[in-house]
Amino acid sequence: MSDQRFPRIPDDPITRRELLRRAGAAGVMVAAGPTLLAACQPGGGGGPVTLTFVSYGGAYQEAQRKGWLEPYAKANPNITFKEEEPTEYAKLQAMVQAKNVTWDVVDVGSDFGLERNKDILEPIDCNVVPCGDFPPQFKGTYRIADIIYGVVMAYRTDKFGGAEPAGWADFFDLQKFPGKRGLWKFASGGV
Repeated sequence: MSDQRFPRIPDDPITRRELLRRAGAAGVMVAAGPTLLAACQPGGGGGPVTLTFVSYGGAYQEAQRKGWLEPYAKANPNITFKEEEPTEYAKLQAMVQAKNVTWDVVDVGSDFGLERNKDILEPIDCNVVPCGDFPPQFKGTYRIADIIYGVVMAYRTDKFGGAEPAGWADFFDLQKFPGKRGLWKFASGGV
């Protein structure tokens, strides 16, 4: 059964528009806008171009490589990607302040790309990235969401004699709900 909200990504060669859509969908920020835009012109804008893509490494970045970078590079042989990891906001800020930005496309977390970061970011050009393809709650001036996930509160129903935690106050109430607690260490990314 197909869910139309999450259409299957076609196996066809990835187009410039699709790369930008997926990169925009990646919460990926364009740090050096003109370089990326020139490279993404039909035919790659001329000679060979290397773009630096930065993400969080591991299986996540491997999936990005297979889903975005490799298909785009195959369809545009004059473009190659250099990958770096991890995304480090302080490093990005230092590059911008030194006017020596070497990262072209950066995947950032949900805690970055807000108005407070506007001094080091380029606004997303919705003439290039199809911003209209995204619901308003998933896009901003400097970023577009790439993944959507939820953080849930879970508990064992057999441990509290029928009582059910109803929110964060119950999560921290060790008298009413005794036992260990666990939280993701990266609080700004989901808790």
